[in-house]
Amino acid sequence: RQRWLLNEIFEHVPYPNSIQKNVVSDRIGATREQIRIWFQNRRRIAVQSHRSTSRRSNPVPVDN
Repeated sequence: RQRWLLNEIFEHVPYPNSIQKNVVSDRIGATREQIRIWFQNRRRIAVQSHRSTSRRSNPVPVDN
């Protein structure tokens, strides 16, 4: 349930401000630092996933 809520919030607000982080931490019972790190890691995963998808859809041509 916590992960689901965090992912839902991330879809709408990938860069939450301090107040939003405090609300989330109170709601799920995690520290503000844990919330900060979770969003930081989730953004990194999203970027890596986007890069991986872009590489697969745009293959590099090979000269023969």
